[in-house]
Amino acid sequence: MITDMADISQIIVADAASLDEYAFGITVNFERILERRIPMMDIRKWTYAAACDGNFRSTSGCILALLLSDRGYIPRVLNMNMGDSDSPEYSRESLSFQLCVQQYCQNNCDSYYDVLCDIVERYRSVETMVCLPPGDSCEDTAYFLHRAPQIRSTLLSSSPVNTGGVNWQNVSSSICYALGITDKDMQSLKYKYNE
Repeated sequence: MITDMADISQIIVADAASLDEYAFGITVNFERILERRIPMMDIRKWTYAAACDGNFRSTSGCILALLLSDRGYIPRVLNMNMGDSDSPEYSRESLSFQLCVQQYCQNNCDSYYDVLCDIVERYRSVETMVCLPPGDSCEDTAYFLHRAPQIRSTLLSSSPVNTGGVNWQNVSSSICYALGITDKDMQSLKYKYNE
């Protein structure tokens, strides 16, 4: 189901369609407000931001970022160019790590929950996980993560979820970073709409 990789301790599991939907909404709104085009979302920048949200640490091992999608999925605003596959090294700002991004095409019978179960079973070395589930699976995902206390988990969603001890972060922050929306853009909005 998932490519075997030894000693994975930090992992990001994102539903690609949900990520694309969130990013599309933010792109449309910010293009209208900022009155300029916004580039496609860079998936490598997003995984960096998601790793920061999950308080991942610098490591000599690889961080696995797994993007789940249905077969034939075509993103609207995600730049799914995974970069040079021969060089998974990725260093940005103060966090330095090896990043392995994989697009995993689900079968009809595979749910987000099934994939999480498989990860926890297969990768016993996982210590830290960031999850971006489909919108209708946030509560179930939080419950699942709560039942795996050996993994320090962060749930990304657009609204707070009763996570029962699981860290929650707003997915909009990492998406804005990956879209190149800066604090200067936000400051310009403050001036523009307070005049």
